[in-house]
Amino acid sequence: VDTDVLIAGAGPIGLTSAIELARRGIDFRIVDPLLDPPQYAKAVGVQPRTLELFDGMGVLNRILDAATQMFGQIVYVNGDRVAQVEFATPADVPFGFIAIPQYATERILREELATHGVQIERGLRVTGFEQDVD
Repeated sequence: VDTDVLIAGAGPIGLTSAIELARRGIDFRIVDPLLDPPQYAKAVGVQPRTLELFDGMGVLNRILDAATQMFGQIVYVNGDRVAQVEFATPADVPFGFIAIPQYATERILREELATHGVQIERGLRVTGFEQDVD
């Protein structure tokens, strides 16, 4: 099947790419080998720049509603506090750091992608491709 862009994977990056392509009217397919989206958190931290991108995509409020603001991190090893990091941002940065399970981020991005009439093709894995001059 000919398509302008093939996105391999419906994680946060693939979904974000798909939404941005759909917003611009670019033909694409998004495939993922998993029959169902994961329901465990592979990651939880989201940086301010990502929130700026989510704002431009129109999903920021839904993301923030499902998130918790992060001010820092404390690391314990065997019950001993070994490190602490503050997540301060400069005054001109419009967003701070948040925590949201990856599965929640992906759900919101899938919902947004569906508003563009796009469905993820599940159970398909990219095993190779041929690219020509076009």
